[in-house]
Amino acid sequence: MFQSAGYLKRKARQGDGQNRFKYIQSLVNQFQAADAASKTVQILAHLANFAYDPINYDFLWELNVHELFLDILAEYDVQDNRLIEFSAVGICNFSSDLRVQQYVLDAENDAITLLVGSLKSRQASKQSETPPDKDSEVNTITAVLSGLLLLISPQTKEVIVTDELRSVLEELREKWDEDVRVQNLCELFIQDYFQ
Repeated sequence: MFQSAGYLKRKARQGDGQNRFKYIQSLVNQFQAADAASKTVQILAHLANFAYDPINYDFLWELNVHELFLDILAEYDVQDNRLIEFSAVGICNFSSDLRVQQYVLDAENDAITLLVGSLKSRQASKQSETPPDKDSEVNTITAVLSGLLLLISPQTKEVIVTDELRSVLEELREKWDEDVRVQNLCELFIQDYFQ
């Protein structure tokens, strides 16, 4: 993850760059054509994992996978926990790419609102009568918070660090008091940016 751009380009050229692009493209096509929920979750999990490796950033960008992740956050309801989880993880993983950072921070794309909204829906699902998949919920929360922390800079702070986010963080900290990861991320966010 902490390699130079030159090293990554050399490694991509030496390896299976074209095959990698075709494979990621086939995953995107399969996701768009899939009708079984479990199949779409598996495909989305693969795409989120590919978003972790900077070698894949150009391929993912060209295939608009960042938009796919955000579309899922916008279109799917709280019941689709695994899809929301892997979309959040994908955005978090892909947020190291400067193009994705700019895309997410562009107000026209409403990405920050979608990410904070996914945190709000985790609060609501914690209170619902149907118990949520706790691991999926925690993974979603930690991915969104990690992604937001990664995106904060002096230039972007006012877009991300809002009163709405503070309120969501305080509620998450209260409602997910039994999970150390959620507690620590909420506490870190609040201490670093709200005090």
